Amino acid sequence: HNITHYRGLFKHCWESRDNVTNELIKEDSGCTGEYTDFKADWNGVVIAFMVLGLLFHLVAFIFAIIAACRKGHPFPSFWVAGLFFIAAILVIIALLVYTFHNWKSDVFFSWSYGGGWSTVALSIIAVVLIMADR
Repeated sequence: HNITHYRGLFKHCWESRDNVTNELIKEDSGCTGEYTDFKADWNGVVIAFMVLGLLFHLVAFIFAIIAACRKGHPFPSFWVAGLFFIAAILVIIALLVYTFHNWKSDVFFSWSYGGGWSTVALSIIAVVLIMADR
């Protein structure tokens, strides 16, 4: 049997396929909501840092929208850029903890992992553009 595992923050799934025909073997496949790593310290750190990163992104975005709507008042570029930068650092820490815990020789990370790293890149681009507009 060829077994493939899919692991997220809350659930662990696997599928078993026949080595010759590559057909799915349903009795050896499934998901468990009883994901034991959910209670692990590293997983709590990843979730906490991702939620904090989300909150910092939201606050920075709200500050930027409010400041853009207020004509004639100075734009708080250091505050907004600082919030985006702190959010990027929080997401980097969360992704590094997740990566180092789950790194195996044949590991495959899904689209959401790439989305996390693109969030970091876009946050850094936002910091650069906000500071260049000063």
